Amino acid sequence: MDACIAPATDKLVVDVAFPFTLSTPKYGPSRPFTGNHAAKAAYVDALEAELASLDDEVRARPVSAVRLSGGASIMSADKVCHLVRQIKKTLTLAPGAEISIDVEPLTVCTPSLTDWTSCGITRVNLAALSCDDAELTALGARHSREQLQNALLFLEKFHMANVNFEVLYGAPGQTVASWKRTLLTLAGVDAPQISIRPLVDAASDKAWTAAQTGEANTAQGGVPAAPLPSPETRRAFYEQAQRILGERGYTEIAPGDFAKSGLAPASGVFGPLMRAGADVLGLGAGARSRLDGFLYENACDYDLYVAKSADFEAIVRNPLRESEQSLRARVCPPIENLTASQRFDLLETMGASLAR
Repeated sequence: MDACIAPATDKLVVDVAFPFTLSTPKYGPSRPFTGNHAAKAAYVDALEAELASLDDEVRARPVSAVRLSGGASIMSADKVCHLVRQIKKTLTLAPGAEISIDVEPLTVCTPSLTDWTSCGITRVNLAALSCDDAELTALGARHSREQLQNALLFLEKFHMANVNFEVLYGAPGQTVASWKRTLLTLAGVDAPQISIRPLVDAASDKAWTAAQTGEANTAQGGVPAAPLPSPETRRAFYEQAQRILGERGYTEIAPGDFAKSGLAPASGVFGPLMRAGADVLGLGAGARSRLDGFLYENACDYDLYVAKSADFEAIVRNPLRESEQSLRARVCPPIENLTASQRFDLLETMGASLAR
């Protein structure tokens, strides 16, 4: 990393964690809670309590971007929008601040989009995962290719053009041909931004290693898994994405992130600020913060968080003063300073970090 690049600690983004899932995934980072309607409602209430407990100094800092991450879209859209309005009232949002939401394709419909757009959500991060039905099944995804296409139609109907499509490479059973079809499908609908992410969590790498040693190849829960691409094949998939998307007018703005030239805003605000080393205020169970020179993480326990979310000392785990080395490590080097191999290595490292 270029030591001359200082982290953008004068900037602040807010990451609101929703550790809920429709079902336990076979691969990848799992969100621990499924929860019924009452449990989800109580969690959003706890988020509002944590928000209300913030001190005046934090409230006064201009916020450039807010991300509703994880399983935000499977929560009650009405409750999520009430939370967004409370964020706007409590924090100081900078002019033009971005508010984005992580979205499961099955949750994209007229009622949810009506609520999301009415409360000021400006960007959608769509967890497409793949455009291949066999891969979606192997991943344990709840949506199909057809349902993904339906989500795109709803987004178009509501003129939600600021969309990032996230897909996985290295999925079980994935081939060069199926990966190419996924990339061409997204490029064919003029996706403003396409983010490719590696499936490099502990379960997937363990399963690939087991396959090479003749051991049983299983996904989470002991379910037989489809063959997993090797690390060398993952690199080939990444290089294939660079080539195919580059030929279709996409520019790699960060490792694994491709924006369509001429379609603005394609790169969003949250991602670039994270890569620039901005301060992060994390809200919710398991949320991580790097704020005012400290690093800390909220407790992941649902019952503890819901009961004590307004009590900083009760929910925060192991606050540490951030070292100079950690501050410098916040900054992702400009992509033009990275070789193709360095880009791939950095992307794989980021994927493994997210999986943890």
